[in-house]
Amino acid sequence: MSNLILTGIDDSPSTPFAWLPPLRDRLTTIANDDSIPAKRLRNLSQAHQLVGIAADLLTQTKGLREIDEADFHELATALSTAYRRKDNEAATMRAEMWAEVATATRGGEPRHAALRFSGTHIRALTHFLAVVVNILLTLPQAGRVPRELVPLFVMLATGLSGDLAMLTEE
Repeated sequence: MSNLILTGIDDSPSTPFAWLPPLRDRLTTIANDDSIPAKRLRNLSQAHQLVGIAADLLTQTKGLREIDEADFHELATALSTAYRRKDNEAATMRAEMWAEVATATRGGEPRHAALRFSGTHIRALTHFLAVVVNILLTLPQAGRVPRELVPLFVMLATGLSGDLAMLTEE
C-alpha cells in the first residue's frame, strides 16, 4: 500500500504521480471511440479534464507524497457510490464522471475491507483532495496560471470541494 500521508518531503528520484499521464491517455483512447454516446462523452470529457490538469500539476509537485493509482481508483469508486445515493441530476452527472475515472484506473490488488474503509484511509484520501483543491486555488492567486485558465482552475476546485464534502459526509 502506498504511504498516503501527505506531509513531509518525498525525496525519491522518481517522477511523482507518474501514473497520471497514462491514465489521461487511457481516457483519451476511450473518448476517441466513435461508438460512445454523447452523454457518456460529456462525462469522459470532464474526467479527462480533471485527470489532465492533475497530470500536468501533480507530476511537477515537489514535497507532496503521492497516492498510487489503486488509491485513486478507490477514491473515484467511493465518490461515484456516494453521489449515486443522492437523488438529483447534478449528483448523477458527478457520479458518472467519477465512474469513468474509476473504470479507466487500474485498481491493483483489492485492499482488505477493514483497511479500505478505515478512518485513517478515508482521512488520507480526504486530505489528498483538500491539498489538490488548495493547489488549484493557490496557483491562480499567485499569478502562476495564464488568465484564460483561471476560470477552469476555479471550476475544478469548486467541483473537488463538493467531492470533498461528499467524501466527508460518508
